[in-house]
Amino acid sequence: MSYIEPMRRIAPIGLLAAAFVLLGVAAPASAVSYDDGDATFAEIDATGDPEAGIVVPTTIERVLSVAGGGRVGRVEVALRFTQAQYTCTGGGDDFETNGIYFSDIQYTLTSPQGTTVTLIAGDASGGMAASASYQGWIDPVGDDVDLPTPQAVDVLLADDPAAPPVGSTNEGRPESGTFQPAESLDAFDGEVATGDWRLAISDVYPRSPHCYSAASFEVGVLPELPGAALPYGVVGRGYETQIPGIPEGSTLAVVDAADLPAGLAVDAQGVVTGLPEQTGSYAFEATVTDEEGTSEPATFTLDVLALPTLDGPATADATIGEAFSYAPTFFRGVPAADAVATGLPAGLEVDPATAAITGTPEGPAGEYVVDYVADNGLEPAATHRVTITIAEADAPPTDAPPTDAPPTTTPPTAPAPSTPVPAAPGPSTPAPSEPPTASSLPPTGAIVGWGLVAVAAAAIGAGAVLRRRRH
Repeated sequence: MSYIEPMRRIAPIGLLAAAFVLLGVAAPASAVSYDDGDATFAEIDATGDPEAGIVVPTTIERVLSVAGGGRVGRVEVALRFTQAQYTCTGGGDDFETNGIYFSDIQYTLTSPQGTTVTLIAGDASGGMAASASYQGWIDPVGDDVDLPTPQAVDVLLADDPAAPPVGSTNEGRPESGTFQPAESLDAFDGEVATGDWRLAISDVYPRSPHCYSAASFEVGVLPELPGAALPYGVVGRGYETQIPGIPEGSTLAVVDAADLPAGLAVDAQGVVTGLPEQTGSYAFEATVTDEEGTSEPATFTLDVLALPTLDGPATADATIGEAFSYAPTFFRGVPAADAVATGLPAGLEVDPATAAITGTPEGPAGEYVVDYVADNGLEPAATHRVTITIAEADAPPTDAPPTDAPPTTTPPTAPAPSTPVPAAPGPSTPAPSEPPTASSLPPTGAIVGWGLVAVAAAAIGAGAVLRRRRH
């Protein structure tokens, strides 16, 4: 993780030589940190016979505990120590060493998760390998001279890029100040902070004891952002909500703005605003950052819903006994609403999914006011009114249907034949005794007249037969 300016700085309290107090830049109220310290003095020295190549480092531990939760975002360690020629409390030791050697000093810190970082590196070869953080020493002015034990120094170890590496100043001799540790403390980043942290204090080469006075450390905890389901939005309706759980003083950033619903945006304070444009279920990730670092991404969900809509003509005509259909424009919304219609004439019904009214009106005739409602739980519900006018069916015609029989006509009556009147017999004309025969009739046309009478009679008889057949 990139370096964040330490929230506090460790410095000695003049009257309490074995303790530290955290000073410097104050942490904002939002940042969370834990600190612990130890002021149990100890003098340690490696054992063995260097001339025989036998060196056995001596190590003690101090436990620094974190009771709170969270993940590590920053670790700083403060140490107070010095190195002596013979003993930390003064006095000689038969002049077994000819100076004070700081390459013997070694400190490591191990997290509750088992990660170990070397804070100050020592050199078990007595300074010959040049691997120690402090490669300086103090020579006596002459042989068999006791050197006074140097005053204890206060060393703050932090991943400060502006700070020099520990041991790189003052000719390799310890001095007070802020330094980068031998290994970066960011090896602890992201680990669970809770538990016992173990500080190992070692003297790795004999005959120049280490004088430990006190230690303190601070663990800055990364901010945490819990995921959440945000209140739903509605297409076309202004939206505003606050993302919950943002630590005070932190700033929020959306990991990928493309995951947000179209029309919405999120600012650095976690306020979501805008005008949703499209229905759907959305999920996006966000992080928060404070002086300790950046949280793990948290997932937020947001549903965009839509109001139902209903529209159509205000009137419709129907006829009793004839199929009827009325289909308004209906969007059910999200979630889907059912269309309900009241005031329907007998014989008609509504489809809840389409809002179409269909059926065959049964009557009576008249005007019917039908009210639609489609409610999906959002406000307002969709409404629509249509007036259906039902008319009586057309009456059948009253005239008798036409027939195929021709009109009845009466044939003309033939005139009766005239009967000749015989003349009165005269003296010279004898009265006939028998009707005259045809051969004896005179050619006066009488024969023609009787023929016509016969033809007419025959026609009359034929007409009577024809009428009987057609009837």
